[in-house]
Amino acid sequence: MQGYTVDAIVLGRSNLGERDRLVTLISRDRGKVRAVVRGANKTNSKLAGLIQPFSRSRLDLWSGRSLDGLRSGEVLESFRRLRTDFDGIAYASCMAEITGYIAQEGEKDEPLYLLLLTCFRALERGMDHVRVGAFFCVRVIKVLGVFPVLDQCVVCGGPVDAGAPLRFSQGGLTCARCRASGGLGTKISAHLCRLAENLRDIHPRELAGFRASREDLLALTELFLDYAEFQLDRRVNSRSFLDILG
Repeated sequence: MQGYTVDAIVLGRSNLGERDRLVTLISRDRGKVRAVVRGANKTNSKLAGLIQPFSRSRLDLWSGRSLDGLRSGEVLESFRRLRTDFDGIAYASCMAEITGYIAQEGEKDEPLYLLLLTCFRALERGMDHVRVGAFFCVRVIKVLGVFPVLDQCVVCGGPVDAGAPLRFSQGGLTCARCRASGGLGTKISAHLCRLAENLRDIHPRELAGFRASREDLLALTELFLDYAEFQLDRRVNSRSFLDILG
């Protein structure tokens, strides 16, 4: 049976019958991968340790007709600290869910893989969850290729006034003349626009020193999660955990 090896991060897993599990991965070279893990629910399973939530491993898989399967592997980063912290689990779950919606099976998406890995590593190091969450939500929209126009009117290219609404359906801010045609938008301050553009462009190494208040970071997270849901046309279920954290 033909096989292959991937460097992958666990996005989620579910039971497949009484003994097996189905794991969903984001891989560096093959995009999303779904694989059967035989006997993963058995107490003495050696494969179960390879599919712990959010862990990164080098995995050897066999190719099947409808689903692939896990043969063996090696854990590269367990993210143990992340997996034992409630706030970390909440943010990582949201990131993993969004990643799973964007990634496509058999289509390499290294920027998406690296974004998730960067954020998991930051959470593992103990970086503030709100800071990492805002960074992910802004950057994943950039990776998706639909970052909104925030420095001018998306319709006519003219200047916009302070607090101009962001229209999700049009992909950016609208000036007073263009929004007079009807339709509502989400108001966003010029300050938040600048913060979003800065988060979009900074190097990940600069994130720890990025200057922004907790209130502003939470506002960006909320706004860009709404925008992600609009672009993906689906609800991000795990964001309910973030609502609990506040």
